[in-house]
Amino acid sequence: MNYKPYPILDAKTGLQLSLEPWLLPPDAFVKLENAYLVNGYIQKRRGYKLFGTLGNNPVTGIYIYYTSDGSSQLMAMDTKRLYRYNGSTFEDVVGSDVFSGDDKDYFWTELWKDKMIITNNKDKIKIWDGNSLSNLGSDDGLFTGGTNYVTKALFIIQFKGRLIALNTYETVDGMCAQRARWSKVNDINTWSEADGGGYVDADTPEWITGVVFLKNRLLVWFERSVWELCYTGDTYLPFKWIRIDNSGGCYAPFSVIDFSNEVMAVSGETLLTCDGYSTESILDKIPEFVLNINPDEINRVYSIGLDELRQVWWAYPEGTSTKNNKILVYNYEDNNFAVFTIPMVSMGFWNKETTLTWDAWASTYPEGTTLDEVEDITFDEKTIKAGYPVVLGGDENGNIYILNEGGTDDGNAIPLDIVTKRMNPYLLQNKKAILGYVDFLVNTHSSATLTVDLLNDTNSTPVVSKTFDFKGSGEKVWKR
Repeated sequence: MNYKPYPILDAKTGLQLSLEPWLLPPDAFVKLENAYLVNGYIQKRRGYKLFGTLGNNPVTGIYIYYTSDGSSQLMAMDTKRLYRYNGSTFEDVVGSDVFSGDDKDYFWTELWKDKMIITNNKDKIKIWDGNSLSNLGSDDGLFTGGTNYVTKALFIIQFKGRLIALNTYETVDGMCAQRARWSKVNDINTWSEADGGGYVDADTPEWITGVVFLKNRLLVWFERSVWELCYTGDTYLPFKWIRIDNSGGCYAPFSVIDFSNEVMAVSGETLLTCDGYSTESILDKIPEFVLNINPDEINRVYSIGLDELRQVWWAYPEGTSTKNNKILVYNYEDNNFAVFTIPMVSMGFWNKETTLTWDAWASTYPEGTTLDEVEDITFDEKTIKAGYPVVLGGDENGNIYILNEGGTDDGNAIPLDIVTKRMNPYLLQNKKAILGYVDFLVNTHSSATLTVDLLNDTNSTPVVSKTFDFKGSGEKVWKR
């Protein structure tokens, strides 16, 4: 019998849920879990391993504290305490509870002249100077004139020589969810209007929900709109609000991220990008994906950008989950999506402290792993050298993990679940066809196996189920 080939090569489409499965492109998937597309082929994601432990509380912030002399400290926060990494373990720098938030009160930090400013929108804004922790401003909070004090803020950011607090709560004015309040120029301890500080409220009832720089512009997300906090140069009113777009906003403050010439945020219905002039959804392939996020927990969504993989990750709680249990992965170069089953509350970066050695590298894989099984590492990669940033993730139990490392999830196997489109090369030709065989081109591996189920029409029971190994000579091998 003669068979006509139906090649599926150079896969780029990725996860696509916008069409019925039989109408999708050949390289599209209706499920792509714990794998992603890279250079035209499917790559299983790498795992994670334990880096350190804070305590028993959820990890709600991971940041690097830099100083002007070039030194740095890895800082981490759980819901109650502040920790510093000493090279081997995380040490509690205060020794007692200094915060009172829960696992949705994420931390935001800003660096200012050898100081790290810390806020969680729950407690008074703090200053870490590398050795001690104190309140920013007076003991009552940021002094802003008379008896009005800022007791908390959602964000605090440096802009045009001033520190700016956004979405504040003040002792006299109460909740100021539309407010941007700034300090005196080059003075983070002076905030009163009479001494060079000040504030301006946006003309909207919406709350400030996100902030990000787009080059030298400060864009601020509200619930249903995007604004710019524009620098005026006026001594008495140095900033003013300009509305950019009111067609969509942000519901998850820590979903906001910048990349290339755009910024992104998760709204109540979709994933939006803004180029500084207008907003639009990028979920054309998975248009209803955000509706899979628990609407009562959408403010848990947490983002991070992985430039070396050309990806952006958003940790989120799927379905009825009240904790982050999945990660949406976006390849912004090829415009495709995938989903990882990685349960992380927050994420951040740290720098590799030493260049990887043979022994250290081998310990990231199960005992008995051979060289032909680790094709995901080459020893000229910059990612394995000292000084390269690695991604860290913190969970609900006080653990911090190195992400994208090793072949297991802290010793547990990584499940792989991929479902292709419904394929019929003769669908448009009104011809009957017999499927003779399917060939896979895979990287050789001495112990890996793959189980393939072939389903007929819309049936959920496989007509054929086959498991094959990846053994063979050379770098790649065909498996039928």
